[in-house]
Amino acid sequence: MRIVMTGYTTPNSGVTGMGLGISKYTYNVARELVGMGHDVTLYVRADYEPKEDWIKTVKTPTKVWLAYPTFLQKAVAHERADVFHGDYIHTGMALLKANKHPLVVTVHDVIPFIEPHPLKDAFYVWLHKRRHMILQREAEALIVQTGYMKKKTVETTRADPSKVFYAFSGVDLDYYYPKTIAKKKGIIKIGYLGGIDGRKNAVLLVRAFALLSKKYKNIELHIGGSGRTLDALKALGVERAYFHGRIPQGKENDFLNALDIFVFPSLQEGFGLMQIEAMAAGLPVVGTTACTSPELVDGAGLMAEPTPEDVAAKVETLVNDETLRKSLGRKGRERARLFSWRKIAEGTLEIYKTVIERYASTT
Repeated sequence: MRIVMTGYTTPNSGVTGMGLGISKYTYNVARELVGMGHDVTLYVRADYEPKEDWIKTVKTPTKVWLAYPTFLQKAVAHERADVFHGDYIHTGMALLKANKHPLVVTVHDVIPFIEPHPLKDAFYVWLHKRRHMILQREAEALIVQTGYMKKKTVETTRADPSKVFYAFSGVDLDYYYPKTIAKKKGIIKIGYLGGIDGRKNAVLLVRAFALLSKKYKNIELHIGGSGRTLDALKALGVERAYFHGRIPQGKENDFLNALDIFVFPSLQEGFGLMQIEAMAAGLPVVGTTACTSPELVDGAGLMAEPTPEDVAAKVETLVNDETLRKSLGRKGRERARLFSWRKIAEGTLEIYKTVIERYASTT
């Protein structure tokens, strides 16, 4: 099958921040499809020189990423393929403007439709919503990554349910895995790794830890990541809470393996890849009932209501039960195997086949 995919960047480009989680999805699905014998071209911004001959870079004279789709549209104008796949609303819009069909677009979240944003993001929110509504009408299919996300997409944007498919995102089981890390005897480390902004809700974890730290002197909180609310978290002044900033690429698995318990406090996610990566590293996970954790963790961790008191209660259960920590860690690693990139690529390929068949019947 001839497949043209469009993305913003790739995980090994050195780019950080916007779209890094999305880039893992795009790159790994494309790589697996290539490995399965399909003819794939992935277009990304010219941030680096790729080693893979199936990746083409698009030169842009500006670092303003919202300008990238305009140059991407020109780059793909000559392409012919069985299916075109935009990895996000904006890269999908470039394919639509280039009149590339059948068109599949991955919708990673509908957060601009349901969460208030600061005024400085008002233009982005307007643009995101506008492009989303156009694509749900004009694209042949939308891919979401959880059943939760399909429900939210249909509810908030009134997308045609028959056009919304879901295929999980994935995890590299050779990159995230259990390993022995030297630890301080008697100290239990609770942690989080990921973005730090309003919807990621790391403040919930910090407040839950503050409740526990009054009772337990042998626990520490370790938070890896950066974002708009990091300074506010530090300003809370919680003792034995350590903020490590952005964890360098290649060191994420070491950071996770230094922990004993992983907490995923997010309020809104389309998927929430970091909780799967923590499970792959063999950690017990405490998630919340607010978004995707019940569906993804599914018995390999503990679920809490998104309140400091309930998160603290679930973490306390694990603090006091080493056997349960180890048991859930093993279950998490096994469950993470369901999210291998090959399985995700196979599921995506089946969606492509359905879309191609539908498109052929209408043209």
